[in-house]
Amino acid sequence: MTFSTELFRPHIGSYFDIYFDNQQQLRLLLQSVDDHGRSGQGYYSFSLMFFCDGEYQLVQDTYPLQHPVLGELNIFLVPIARKDQGICYQASFTLKVG
Repeated sequence: MTFSTELFRPHIGSYFDIYFDNQQQLRLLLQSVDDHGRSGQGYYSFSLMFFCDGEYQLVQDTYPLQHPVLGELNIFLVPIARKDQGICYQASFTLKVG
Protein backbone atom coordinates (compact mmCIF):
# COMPACT_ATOMS: atom_id res chain seq x y z
CA MET A 1 0.00 0.00 0.00
CA THR A 2 1.42 3.36 -1.05
CA PHE A 3 0.68 6.28 1.25
CA SER A 4 -0.84 9.26 -0.56
CA THR A 5 -3.44 11.99 -0.14
CA GLU A 6 -5.78 9.86 -2.28
CA LEU A 7 -5.47 6.97 0.18
CA PHE A 8 -6.27 9.04 3.28
CA ARG A 9 -8.63 11.78 2.03
CA PRO A 10 -11.77 9.54 1.91
CA HIS A 11 -11.18 8.74 5.60
CA ILE A 12 -11.24 12.29 6.96
CA GLY A 13 -13.61 12.20 9.93
CA SER A 14 -12.92 8.54 10.73
CA TYR A 15 -11.03 7.06 13.66
CA PHE A 16 -7.67 5.36 13.79
CA ASP A 17 -7.05 3.32 16.95
CA ILE A 18 -3.87 2.50 18.83
CA TYR A 19 -3.98 -0.57 21.08
CA PHE A 20 -1.41 -0.92 23.85
CA ASP A 21 -0.14 -4.10 25.55
CA ASN A 22 -2.11 -3.26 28.70
CA GLN A 23 -5.37 -3.44 26.69
CA GLN A 24 -5.69 0.38 26.65
CA GLN A 25 -6.98 1.98 23.47
CA LEU A 26 -6.41 5.49 22.11
CA ARG A 27 -8.66 6.89 19.37
CA LEU A 28 -7.33 9.43 16.89
CA LEU A 29 -9.71 11.33 14.62
CA LEU A 30 -8.30 12.13 11.18
CA GLN A 31 -9.12 15.83 10.80
CA SER A 32 -7.33 16.80 7.60
CA VAL A 33 -5.07 15.69 4.78
CA ASP A 34 -2.85 18.54 3.61
CA ASP A 35 -1.19 18.36 0.19
CA HIS A 36 2.18 20.20 0.15
CA GLY A 37 2.81 19.47 -3.54
CA ARG A 38 5.87 18.41 -5.48
CA SER A 39 9.38 19.75 -5.14
CA GLY A 40 11.80 20.41 -7.98
CA GLN A 41 13.87 17.42 -6.88
CA GLY A 42 11.14 14.83 -7.65
CA TYR A 43 9.57 14.53 -4.21
CA TYR A 44 5.95 14.83 -3.15
CA SER A 45 4.94 15.76 0.39
CA PHE A 46 1.74 15.77 2.43
CA SER A 47 0.66 15.61 6.05
CA LEU A 48 -2.14 14.16 8.15
CA MET A 49 -3.63 15.95 11.14
CA PHE A 50 -5.17 13.86 13.94
CA PHE A 51 -7.01 14.88 17.12
CA CYS A 52 -7.29 12.83 20.29
CA ASP A 53 -9.60 13.67 23.23
CA GLY A 54 -8.15 13.66 26.72
CA GLU A 55 -5.02 14.56 28.58
CA TYR A 56 -2.78 11.59 27.74
CA GLN A 57 -0.08 12.67 25.28
CA LEU A 58 1.85 10.23 23.13
CA VAL A 59 5.56 10.84 22.67
CA GLN A 60 6.90 11.40 19.18
CA ASP A 61 7.26 7.89 17.76
CA THR A 62 5.96 5.36 15.23
CA TYR A 63 2.65 3.74 16.23
CA PRO A 64 0.56 0.95 14.68
CA LEU A 65 -2.73 2.68 13.84
CA GLN A 66 -5.70 0.40 13.18
CA HIS A 67 -8.40 1.51 10.74
CA PRO A 68 -11.52 -0.49 9.80
CA VAL A 69 -10.91 -0.06 6.05
CA LEU A 70 -7.15 0.53 5.73
CA GLY A 71 -6.06 -2.07 8.29
CA GLU A 72 -2.90 -1.56 10.33
CA LEU A 73 -0.60 1.30 9.31
CA ASN A 74 2.67 2.16 11.05
CA ILE A 75 2.73 5.96 11.19
CA PHE A 76 5.21 8.34 12.82
CA LEU A 77 3.22 10.80 14.95
CA VAL A 78 4.37 14.11 16.39
CA PRO A 79 2.33 15.89 19.08
CA ILE A 80 2.04 19.49 17.87
CA ALA A 81 -0.61 21.25 19.98
CA ARG A 82 -2.95 20.95 22.93
CA LYS A 83 -6.43 22.29 22.15
CA ASP A 84 -10.14 21.72 22.83
CA GLN A 85 -9.56 19.26 25.68
CA GLY A 86 -7.20 17.12 23.62
CA ILE A 87 -3.98 16.76 21.65
CA CYS A 88 -3.28 17.36 17.95
CA TYR A 89 -0.82 15.08 16.16
CA GLN A 90 0.80 15.44 12.76
CA ALA A 91 2.19 12.78 10.45
CA SER A 92 4.35 14.12 7.58
CA PHE A 93 5.34 12.22 4.47
CA THR A 94 7.90 12.97 1.73
CA LEU A 95 7.86 10.46 -1.10
CA LYS A 96 10.00 10.05 -4.22
CA VAL A 97 7.87 10.27 -7.37
CA GLY A 98 8.48 8.99 -10.84
